[in-house]
Amino acid sequence: MGFSEFPVGVRVKERRKKYRRRELVLTRVPFPQIRIPFGLATTLGLAAVALGVDLTPAQVGAGLPAPAAAQALLGKGGAVAMLLLLL
Repeated sequence: MGFSEFPVGVRVKERRKKYRRRELVLTRVPFPQIRIPFGLATTLGLAAVALGVDLTPAQVGAGLPAPAAAQALLGKGGAVAMLLLLL
């Protein structure tokens, strides 16, 4: 159920409990070392799709959408920035 899919007649306390449960699931990833790379990879992966970067399934499986999106957005500087992030 999405946030806007709650029935109108649901009690406020029940609605709060559902929001809090969802909050725990979405924000309680254990370490920032996991959250930051996942967030960066997701954002740049979606940017690669939006920019229409052509990648083969093998390249996608190797994790190349993020560097390809950075390169498409910023040119060679984006590729260097991704390399520095990985070091």
